[in-house]
Amino acid sequence: IDAIRRAKDPAAYARAVWSAEPPPANLLPNADFATPADAEGPPEGWFQWQDETSHGSVRTAGGLVELRGMSNGCFGIAIPVKPGALYAVRMKTRSEGRGLASLSTGWKTAEGAWTATPQNRRFVGVEPPDADGWCDIIGLVEAPASAGQMVFMGAAMGQLDESDRCWFRAPAVAEAGQ
Repeated sequence: IDAIRRAKDPAAYARAVWSAEPPPANLLPNADFATPADAEGPPEGWFQWQDETSHGSVRTAGGLVELRGMSNGCFGIAIPVKPGALYAVRMKTRSEGRGLASLSTGWKTAEGAWTATPQNRRFVGVEPPDADGWCDIIGLVEAPASAGQMVFMGAAMGQLDESDRCWFRAPAVAEAGQ
């Protein structure tokens, strides 16, 4: 029955994982973006990347990560995964100006080499934002047989200048079965 539910509506399945009581354990370190408290760059333990033609900025402050002026960039973290396991992923985003904010997943081997790129995923919010402008992005991914790590990323693309920006908060990854 679970396999049918997952195949029919993976987002609904992931939402059910996140609404379970007790809530599932979040596998992401520093997921509250508390450190550093206020600094240029990504949260402690996370990386940043942008295309060579992109000249945006990343800032962590007040439990939020802001991507500004990014034509194509992201911040993220690699975490260990079990090959073949299912994971529910989620993050909240808010945008101002042009561009698209998304949650992306990629895969690396246990040794850190990129693998299974056709199984990379990019998720965007499908529900309208709440009254404060925050949109919940939720997805379900399966770790490829060759994967030992998931690369979890908040990404922005299409931001043309410094007035275009997006914020990310509450990132989470949880085991969702096999």
